[in-house]
Amino acid sequence: MSLALKHSTSRLSLPSASRSAFINVFDNVLKRLEILRCTEVRTRATSYGIIFTGFYHDVGFEFNVYVNAQGRLNHKTRQNPVWHKPVTPPDRLKEAIDEVIRWVKSVDGLGCNDDTR
Repeated sequence: MSLALKHSTSRLSLPSASRSAFINVFDNVLKRLEILRCTEVRTRATSYGIIFTGFYHDVGFEFNVYVNAQGRLNHKTRQNPVWHKPVTPPDRLKEAIDEVIRWVKSVDGLGCNDDTR
């Protein structure tokens, strides 16, 4: 499955949301991967979160985003996301995904500590 790019912008403009709004981290990460022109993006749900795989400029990637049973970011997880392939992802890809996670945490009221590193 390939994601088609709908925008020519390199940065995602994250919408504002109220503190009580539920932010779907899954959808926001997928949107960012789309904007980054990632290809062959696949997702797999696990008991502890979501695994994202695909290619960014012909570099394969795989990372987990830990969520709780309600689908919100798991605030008990020290590191989120966790990169498996490559262990050191391309800077632009890592920064983009970290930005989404930080934004979701701030909207969900989980804070923006260094948990994304």
